[in-house]
Amino acid sequence: MIIRSSDTLCRAASALALLALVTLGTSCSHDVPTAARVAPTPNPPAPSSPAGVVDLFQWSMNNRDLPHFQELFTSDFQFAFAAADTAAFHFGTLSRDEMLIAAHHLFAGGSATEPPARSISLIFDGNLPAVPDLRPGMLAGWHQAVQVPSLTLTINATDGSAIRIAGGLMFYVVRGDSAAVPPDLIDRGIKPDGTRWFIGRMEDGTGMGAAPGAVAAPAATLPSHKMTLGRLLLLYGQ
Repeated sequence: MIIRSSDTLCRAASALALLALVTLGTSCSHDVPTAARVAPTPNPPAPSSPAGVVDLFQWSMNNRDLPHFQELFTSDFQFAFAAADTAAFHFGTLSRDEMLIAAHHLFAGGSATEPPARSISLIFDGNLPAVPDLRPGMLAGWHQAVQVPSLTLTINATDGSAIRIAGGLMFYVVRGDSAAVPPDLIDRGIKPDGTRWFIGRMEDGTGMGAAPGAVAAPAATLPSHKMTLGRLLLLYGQ
């Protein structure tokens, strides 16, 4: 299968415009078989712990829920590409605004080259314990790390195409009373207190190994690289 791509990421879209967008309803069908299923649940997990905010990320993806996805990230959030992904040299990191743009296009509207998802299945394998964030200056009471050692992300698009991504993912999370809470979330009543956790950084470890049924990305501009979560965000960030 050929997965379309673009050489540039549109960084000029307005984050304020995204706040008014409403995601489409979810679908439970999956065309590409997966080893397990994460059934959509009616209520989102509470981001009241390090594991809880990671659970909410998974829930928001599986339910294609943009409003809850917007609540996940700090204003200074960074998404770091996989170390072996050449996109890291071209784009550095992605910001919260860029994550929201890509999520809107993936969940509902489609991008300039990619159709929106008809269904998304994000599966985390194994336990996800939180451990202290060992980066310099991060105090354990306010900063934790949650590593997803193995995940499978399956996207079935409205045009009948499908993408499978596998690998790992690292979440660096921060408690609300130490987080840079975005002003738009404060306007919604989400305060910078210790009862809620946010994602401050994600480090991509997907696409580094082949998963059963994995879909490569042999488009002309990306001839020899496996699909990663970072590249998926670039495709939908236009």
